[in-house]
Amino acid sequence: ANKHLSGTPLGYIAYTILKEAYSMRIIKGLEPIYEDFKANVPDKKYLTEIENKLEAAKTLSAGSAAPNFTLQDSTGREISL
Repeated sequence: ANKHLSGTPLGYIAYTILKEAYSMRIIKGLEPIYEDFKANVPDKKYLTEIENKLEAAKTLSAGSAAPNFTLQDSTGREISL
């Protein structure tokens, strides 16, 4: 990634920050870094990766509705939430 993002002064650092933060579902306060990265990233596959992580973070961030899911309890009975 470093060689593909080295064309922008802080591209690799921004990529790393966004990738890790979004993986941890941290969104708040990163808008300026994201917008700068989006405007300046030379290789769009890295932008796509970051956008996918952002969407996943938004879906599962604090305060958002939990997705529907079904699991089995200790007796094998299915429980849906």
